[in-house]
Amino acid sequence: MNKFTDTNDFTFDNNVTKENALKKNAMNETNAGSDAKKSPFSSLIEMMEQSPELSQGMTSDERDRYISGVRDILAKNRVNILLAGATGAGKSTTINSLFNMEEAKVGYGTDPETREIEKYTFSNLTLWDTPGFGDSPEKDRATAEMIRELLKRNNDSGHPLIDLVLVVVDGSSRDMMSTFELITKVIAPGVRYRDGIVVAINQTDVAMKGRHWDSAARKPEPELTAFMTDKVRSVKERIRNSCDLGVNVMFYSATEKFNLLKLMCFILENLPDDDKMLSLVQEVNRNDEVWQSHDEETRGMVEGILGKIKGVVSGAMTGAAVGAKIATSLGLPPVVGTIVGGFVGGLCGLFS
Repeated sequence: MNKFTDTNDFTFDNNVTKENALKKNAMNETNAGSDAKKSPFSSLIEMMEQSPELSQGMTSDERDRYISGVRDILAKNRVNILLAGATGAGKSTTINSLFNMEEAKVGYGTDPETREIEKYTFSNLTLWDTPGFGDSPEKDRATAEMIRELLKRNNDSGHPLIDLVLVVVDGSSRDMMSTFELITKVIAPGVRYRDGIVVAINQTDVAMKGRHWDSAARKPEPELTAFMTDKVRSVKERIRNSCDLGVNVMFYSATEKFNLLKLMCFILENLPDDDKMLSLVQEVNRNDEVWQSHDEETRGMVEGILGKIKGVVSGAMTGAAVGAKIATSLGLPPVVGTIVGGFVGGLCGLFS
């Protein structure tokens, strides 16, 4: 039986294999883009510290205490996401698109039993990228055991280490047996938060062999939308029938940057605590082009997410004793809308 070792058994250096070097190049290509579309700030705290809007209606002391309150929320709420899925489903492309990967440190296991797990560490986020499922029964058993061990682990506070499992599915494949077995036999029995699983069906653009995909708009045409909607329904029903578990399922395309905003909303909605939303938002990809193409349902999801995060930020104001005058008459400082809208693209003018 494989034994998953402690976090300290991971190393953080640049001595990567050729395969990992190629992945790193892919990250840089994914995050490359117009400098005008990317934030000049390295973190939400730096953005707040340098924002003139945050000083409106606040004394210097109130401003400092407010920033300290937000800093405290971030310090106490690290997010851990486990990524799983069949080989070729597009896990690497997905995480490269969703997150600001150029700022991540990459760790690899130091012994043969764990070296295939890649651990991407940000200031407030850790991604555990497990090996692809479906290559061989022997590798699948080893991967399944790694996932089980990770799901059993607790963080320093005694709570489950893994906040959410993101399962990436190849939408162009008809054979998803290995993925269903992974979900029903490994992930579902081990996940410890009620809504701790999101299933994301990738490669929408090639799901019908490229037919009915509007490359100019980077969106599916009605025929493809109907096809993918039916696939979502089928996946949800199959999981429910196999393990009596209701799981959030959605479709997107990582390569075409379609519905990534909706995927991020699903991830944020399924975190176990609203405070963790703020921690995750600051780690998203700061190139707003990633978030521009999405379906009609997404805007409503974004508004709900922003409402929750604004509640967290309001709590920081209250905790910092900024005062009722700020909270009631002035509302949230204008910079807050920019900060918490950091993944919303055109809707909030992210990081402009």
